[in-house]
Amino acid sequence: MKQVKPLIFVPTHLNIDTALLAGTTWKATSSVAPVTITRSQLPAETTDLFLGSHADSYGTMLNRCRPPVAVR
Repeated sequence: MKQVKPLIFVPTHLNIDTALLAGTTWKATSSVAPVTITRSQLPAETTDLFLGSHADSYGTMLNRCRPPVAVR
């Protein structure tokens, strides 16, 4: 990840342990609704974006570890 330096990381296949590790390594946010991110809204540092049916549960878990990042 250090070589690629992504700004948005959207995990597609993970379990709760992987989500917790990723969410505590980088900033994280979640959405069950569609998300549009413009270039001006890109975060300054790597941010996990959890989407889909489990996004709420991952978001709730990660909010206990670190404050969420706003994504519009």
